[in-house]
Amino acid sequence: MSTAFSMPSRALSRQRLAIITAVALMVATVVILRLPGGAGADSQTSTVSANCSALGINLSATVPITVTDTPDPATEGGQVTLDIESGLPTLSLTVTINSATINIPIPSQVQSVDSVTFTGGNVTGSWSATATNLALTYTGPISSSSIQIPKATIVQTLKPGTAGQTVQWKTFSSIVSNAVLGSTPLTANCTPANPNQVLNTTAIQAPPTTTTTAPPTTTTTAP
Repeated sequence: MSTAFSMPSRALSRQRLAIITAVALMVATVVILRLPGGAGADSQTSTVSANCSALGINLSATVPITVTDTPDPATEGGQVTLDIESGLPTLSLTVTINSATINIPIPSQVQSVDSVTFTGGNVTGSWSATATNLALTYTGPISSSSIQIPKATIVQTLKPGTAGQTVQWKTFSSIVSNAVLGSTPLTANCTPANPNQVLNTTAIQAPPTTTTTAPPTTTTTAP
């Protein structure tokens, strides 16, 4: 992960450095977004540019994101499972992370988010969903030097009647991170430079048709 920022003064105060650290950590919570591999899987790696701010400090960051969709093609009315895993940068200052929430747009072809389970990591994962947005929240408190984001496994059902359409898996819409340096609260916000950036696509096909064979007829001859 690379970052670039400009400040009105060469010398960064400890508080400002902590804010930048919190923003960098927040962006890193979506370093890898992928669906589990397997037969019919298609993997794409993209670089997402994000714009972040906190207390008037602006930070730009580039985030590599890999999206692997399976099955591809999917089936209308069937399920698609996504695994979201995270990586973290090397940070120059330790802060306490209280929470980080990642908002991910739900494509129009998705009928419902059926379940989200969290495995591994050392913070608590929770989720909520509307018709258009999935929010993944990771809650501490935990030191930024030791935080490990759990893997989130998301099961979604595609709408019936979507055969012939293509699902566009887009980047996150926003990330909010709440951190503390000593007793000073630090809240940072991030949005992608291009919210319409498509990280991968999944074709949808109709369910296979089944043919029912009628049982053979029998003829009975009267004695």
